[in-house]
Amino acid sequence: MGEILIVDRRFAEAGQVYAEILNGDPDFPELHQRLSRAYAESDDPEGAFREAKAALKQNPNDAVAHRSAGIALRDMQNFDASKLEFQESIRSKPDYGLANGAWAFC
Repeated sequence: MGEILIVDRRFAEAGQVYAEILNGDPDFPELHQRLSRAYAESDDPEGAFREAKAALKQNPNDAVAHRSAGIALRDMQNFDASKLEFQESIRSKPDYGLANGAWAFC
């Protein structure tokens, strides 16, 4: 359901769905990633960063979570840390094109 809401650009509602699921199963890194995106799209970079870090705590080599952390840090105007997260995303998955282009905006 959360993904459908994301596609419909109903990010706050998607965030509510993901948060509810995480209340029952907090050890689900992919959900932390998705909640991070929902927060980022809802103009909550602090929440996005927190959830990206929760995903990375469980899977430190998660390229998507590093990208999410980079986006959140960029939105918080922390460009040096943002660039490091994007670089870590690329290191984790060298063919991850979304991370390759994203850090150029820092």
